[in-house]
Amino acid sequence: MEARDSLTVRDFLSRVWASTVPGSDLATFHGAILSKSKGRFAVRSWHTETLSDAEKNIRRWLAALAMPAPGFEESLFTPIPTLAACTVRRSKETRPLATTYLSLFEAALFGSPLPQKLLSAALTRQSLEVAKGCARKDRPDFEERLVARTALAKLYFELTKGSSMSDISDANPTLGSDAGYLCGRLLALLDKIHSEAHRESGGTNTSPANRSYAAASTTPALIFPQLCKLARYHLNKIGGGWAYCLEHGYPDQGFDGLAALCAKLQNTTEGGFPRTLSLEKQGRFSIGFYYDRCRKWPKTEKGQHELSPTDGAIQQPREN
Repeated sequence: MEARDSLTVRDFLSRVWASTVPGSDLATFHGAILSKSKGRFAVRSWHTETLSDAEKNIRRWLAALAMPAPGFEESLFTPIPTLAACTVRRSKETRPLATTYLSLFEAALFGSPLPQKLLSAALTRQSLEVAKGCARKDRPDFEERLVARTALAKLYFELTKGSSMSDISDANPTLGSDAGYLCGRLLALLDKIHSEAHRESGGTNTSPANRSYAAASTTPALIFPQLCKLARYHLNKIGGGWAYCLEHGYPDQGFDGLAALCAKLQNTTEGGFPRTLSLEKQGRFSIGFYYDRCRKWPKTEKGQHELSPTDGAIQQPREN
């Protein structure tokens, strides 16, 4: 590397860690990632790139990394240290492995695929932390880690599986017809219905997501039939136009209600909830759960809709 390029490369690398777009350059540089062991250094990887090629990699990384904030009003970009931290327990004594930082940095700068073990670690933490929930004062940290884990799942599918993840919606062919993604969306909607049903009474200590995330993301057929039956009770408790909208959605605005999500699952799984979800489908489950959780529902005018007695039965998928 020529001396005149050193500051450019240093600035470029610092921006990679912070998940911001660096400036481009056609200069060639050699990159070595080192690790120390018993007083000696070992070369973990060696790369020769132009800054322009590396910029293309980081732009692809950022496109996959972008996560919608609640309400879809802005995009969130998680820096590498936070991505690494979300794969382990939140504790001063527990730190991410050095190989985790290495994998993330190489993926961002050189376009290397992410190992499946990172996806597995993120999903394990997801099940544990959603089940545990959080106190109100810890909500910002809980949300930050949830965003980071979902971003890791997106990055895995983009960089390792070659699936476009720049768009989180049913319009994405990788997601729109995937049973795991739809099950994740369904759990988030059931969670919202539960929350709305208990809003006037001050809420509850648990919710479908707290109680059932692990089972719903691995063995949907065992838990979703019960949750859908409970949702009927909650919709009747809510009543009126808001219950109607939660069940039937806003089709003209692209908002699926409970009935539409169940219908999509029926079409995707040939009429039944899947018995089990593979690790990758669990990853898509986490993306669907986050996507539906972030949606900002349109406001409903009082008396706009009414829930008629004939709307009583949700056509839920059978066990497949």
